Amino acid sequence: MRTYASLTMQIVTTALIILKREDIHKQTCSRTKWLDAYDYVVVGSGSAGAAVAYRLTEDPNVMVLLLEAGGPQSVITDIPENYINNLNTEYDWGYKNVRNPEVGVAFTGGQIPQNRGKVLGGSSTLNAVIFNRGNRKDYDNWALQYGAKGWSYKEVLPYFMRFENNTDPRVVAESPGYHSTEGPVQIKSWHLPEPIIHHHQRALHELGHKDTDINGPQQVGTCIMQAFQRTDGMRSSTANSYLDPNPHPHNLHILTYAHATKILLGALKGLSAEAVEFQKDGKLHRVKARREIIVSAGSINTPQLLMLSGIGPKKHLKDLRIPVKVDLPVGEFLKDHPSLSLPTLVKDERLVHPSAELNVRQMHQFFSNGSGPLTEFFHSITYLSTKYNDDKEFPNVAFEIIVQRFPESLETPVVNDYEDRQKWNKYWEPFLGNYYLFLQPILKRVRSYGTVRLVSANPFDYPLIDPKFLADPKDYQDFFEITRYVLEFIEKSSFSKHVVPLKPIPGCSFCRLKAIHNCDTYIKCLIKQVTRTGYHPVGTARMGAIDRDDVVVDPKLRVKGVARLRVCDSSIMPELINGNTNAASIMIGEKCADLVKQDHRGGDSHRERGRGIRDRDFDKEYDKDFKSHTKLEDHDEKPLNGRGIRYNDMYPDDEYSGPGVVNPKAQRYANDRTKLGRGISDKEFDPRTELGDRYVDPKAVMGRGIKDNTFIPEEEYTGKKDLNGDGYDKPPPYNNDDKKVKPLLKNRYTG
Repeated sequence: MRTYASLTMQIVTTALIILKREDIHKQTCSRTKWLDAYDYVVVGSGSAGAAVAYRLTEDPNVMVLLLEAGGPQSVITDIPENYINNLNTEYDWGYKNVRNPEVGVAFTGGQIPQNRGKVLGGSSTLNAVIFNRGNRKDYDNWALQYGAKGWSYKEVLPYFMRFENNTDPRVVAESPGYHSTEGPVQIKSWHLPEPIIHHHQRALHELGHKDTDINGPQQVGTCIMQAFQRTDGMRSSTANSYLDPNPHPHNLHILTYAHATKILLGALKGLSAEAVEFQKDGKLHRVKARREIIVSAGSINTPQLLMLSGIGPKKHLKDLRIPVKVDLPVGEFLKDHPSLSLPTLVKDERLVHPSAELNVRQMHQFFSNGSGPLTEFFHSITYLSTKYNDDKEFPNVAFEIIVQRFPESLETPVVNDYEDRQKWNKYWEPFLGNYYLFLQPILKRVRSYGTVRLVSANPFDYPLIDPKFLADPKDYQDFFEITRYVLEFIEKSSFSKHVVPLKPIPGCSFCRLKAIHNCDTYIKCLIKQVTRTGYHPVGTARMGAIDRDDVVVDPKLRVKGVARLRVCDSSIMPELINGNTNAASIMIGEKCADLVKQDHRGGDSHRERGRGIRDRDFDKEYDKDFKSHTKLEDHDEKPLNGRGIRYNDMYPDDEYSGPGVVNPKAQRYANDRTKLGRGISDKEFDPRTELGDRYVDPKAVMGRGIKDNTFIPEEEYTGKKDLNGDGYDKPPPYNNDDKKVKPLLKNRYTG
């Protein structure tokens, strides 16, 4: 009876926690209405998109719309150990690479799965939570080889640290200057690794591999990796860390199930990004961006969206009858990490912790106090170099080990991806219900370039993804060598006594008189059959110096030839880093936010004459060193007072509230009933209290008692009291019959 009561209490407690958590997820994504225009529109809420949207809305005067094609997170995605069961579900785009007859032929249709997050937080909500920045030389290479000024490791490290909240004091103390405890994204160590992991690490030590903090000063060596995980066990996705619950609901509007289909470009005085077209609830919508559109849709969806908008390779777009706006190498230079998995059974299950399962007991442990098997997801990584690598401090290969328990059924993502299910079912049968290891050789420094191409002009057709794995002969040599090394480790190291000997995979055979690691034909067959992605595609909207022909964005992430358009995600990486890409993508989001703020600097100290209008909101070239950025254009039908400034460029915090204004709400923030995109409701103004005799009629613009054509840009004098702080003191050419007054339509930039 006591056991039954205890179980009932666990069920009730867990259910209440889950319902509360699920409600938080849904509330973050509950918006059904949005404004016609925002200061910034961010497309994609993934690793970079969530970060840049959050940072931009730290300024309460800025309105941001964040568009996400997928839906909210769930309690299922919160559990790191459950990540593999979220693949090929509603949270996953479910992409596949194009068929390559040289690699991955064992998979269904010969197509390697390319899982990408379609959910708030993007792939940070779907991945294996590994915290790995890559090598410092990756970023130095961006700066030196590609002219990506501002992107050396010394310059990006502060942005890595800005988001990091490392909860392991030992790691922070042992690598001073490389970690932070102040950021929004929690990073956690697994403190009780399974005994099998200890045996694995001991065997590596015997072979000369030293322990290291791969995110510290020295990458070469081995370690049990830290994770994007909170102290309560939950996944530290960018959605959980930056958006959920929404920290800035008044000026950060989040729309889920909003699939961006096109960026609308204007060309009045040079090409300029004006609005985003997106589909939601089966209908097409448009939303304007007053300042910029920031595309953060990832290395697959970003090039797709750009090309659908007419930005991409001229010939490819013409072949699909898409009007070419800018000829740029969008979708070129795709790189990804090739990998493969060598599964081996554990001999003694006492060396493994109890497996993670979605049962009442474990879910109660996880959700009530952040403990139990569902919080544990141990990864070990070892960085090393092949004989072909000329820089031993910049490793070109690695291998990882993951401990798992095979399900009781063969209906699992591990098996479902294969073409010949009958043969692969037979291969996996001994694993049913047992503990096993995935040992994974990975090529970390990739030479081969692939592409992302459109199938058609239909935004809902999946693009063609072709990473061209191992096309470069040197890539093949390096991958062959690391695969041989891992096989030798399994066969000859002290670790071999803890695992069951390997058996050949379907379609391949061992050599009769040779050890597996010396059987070249088996290794070649292994590579051909089961090479797959490391899930780190990059480079499809490459960054570099503005004068390079092989880049899409400049070092400030601005798309060449198009004003008011940036890309902010892993697609901008000039070269693939030798680590996982989640941390680097968040860094890109953090840095992008600063770049945007710099280009629109003056948010507080540079307001024009107290009117709440920033210097850079006037018509002028705001960055002469960026040749393709022309003057910002005002395409509204009724520009305010002929000054080339839209109604929506006013900022409510800076509205005049000096002597004579009795309405204290002149400085309050927006609500859903805002008028003219300014966050100020007409009803919250009392025009009868305006200074002087300027009140005209209830239709006065913006509730200020002043019609469009009664402002004289040169002389904004409003009587005895100077309304706008201009300092002018001569009477205005004012007439109560505003129809008789012709305004002086002048562009008054005063920066």
